[in-house]
Amino acid sequence: DWSYIYFTVQPKTVDPTDAPTDAPTEAPTAEPTEAPTEAPTDAPTDAPTEAPTEAPTTAPEKAEAGYYLVGTLNGENFWGEAPFTADRMFKENPAVAGEYMLDWTFYANDELKVVYFDGTEIKAWYKDQADNYKIGADSGKVGDCTVYFNPDGNSDWSYIYFTVQPKTVDPTDAPTDAPTEAPTAEPTEAPTEAPTDAPTDAPTDAPTDPVVYTAYCVNSNNWTNLTAHAWNEGGSGTDWPGKAMTKTSMKAPNGAEVWEVKFDVSYGKIIFNIGSNKAQTANLDFKVGQYYDLASGKWYENLSDIPATAAISTNVYLAGSFNNWSEKGNEFKKASSSDTVATLTMKLSANTTYEYKVINNGSWTSTSTAITASGQTVTMSSHNDNAKITTKDAGIYTFQYDTSSNKLTVIYP
Repeated sequence: DWSYIYFTVQPKTVDPTDAPTDAPTEAPTAEPTEAPTEAPTDAPTDAPTEAPTEAPTTAPEKAEAGYYLVGTLNGENFWGEAPFTADRMFKENPAVAGEYMLDWTFYANDELKVVYFDGTEIKAWYKDQADNYKIGADSGKVGDCTVYFNPDGNSDWSYIYFTVQPKTVDPTDAPTDAPTEAPTAEPTEAPTEAPTDAPTDAPTDAPTDPVVYTAYCVNSNNWTNLTAHAWNEGGSGTDWPGKAMTKTSMKAPNGAEVWEVKFDVSYGKIIFNIGSNKAQTANLDFKVGQYYDLASGKWYENLSDIPATAAISTNVYLAGSFNNWSEKGNEFKKASSSDTVATLTMKLSANTTYEYKVINNGSWTSTSTAITASGQTVTMSSHNDNAKITTKDAGIYTFQYDTSSNKLTVIYP
């Protein structure tokens, strides 16, 4: 029960029975008339004046039991030696059950603790008489603050049992001085800047954010039920054959219908098909907002860039490992009906071997003995009656097919 654990020091009390023993014995004997006048005046004046004055001041039993703030505060030490006053006593926090609070003005380098005083003596220290809470000069807690205390501790507080928070200003007090100058000084600029910036930034960013990724297919081959399969290499994608495309009201300069597909995910690759591999393009780079023309096998940034004269269909197709052996994925086209050489272009990867065949009017044609090559980066061969090409460089390769001789030529670059 002692604050110093092993010993305590207490003021010695005077036995009130000793004080009146001497005073009444001598006073009536010496001068009964005058002595009683002066003796009782001095004796009772000093004794009751000093004794009752000091006793209630230092006696802790006069203070109310509760939690109090102690410490070295504004240069003055109070660690429970002086009386506990009401201004140091914590009150219940009406907002949090079991929590207490106290408003206090702190100064830099103040040190503090919370104690429990039972009306007679200190019964508990928080934290255990160790590690005083210090108010740093740059802690933001110099000035009017509120100390929150919980005898059970709070794991969210760095000091476990209590925390010090700067006292917030009541908003009802602020407008007393501010409104007089605020509207006068800056009424014009405040509303001018605030509404200008807010609507300018918000709508500008939202539309430019690529939430929707659209690709267009110019259906110059008159495919039906166009579908788009998109994916990221080494990642996720749509399930084959992909997402059904929608025919738009747009028309390409060559008169072909324009179909579109929209994704809410960014993809790097895309294949246009008819819902199966019976007719499909090669693996294409997904070019957002651009137009892929089936006849020319090219992407165009603008719809108006597509040639106005459509290439002439030949019903001759190139099928191979580059398009999953699609029977109608890549058709050879002629510039005019009098031409005997039909052409198609295809983007191929570097250092890759592709096998392929020509499908002429529905018949798979052997090209193993009728193939040529142009360009130092192309190697032609045959395998199991298939034509083969091994590339060294990545790029656009041109395939030319002579419809009169069934001769296939590959050109790069």
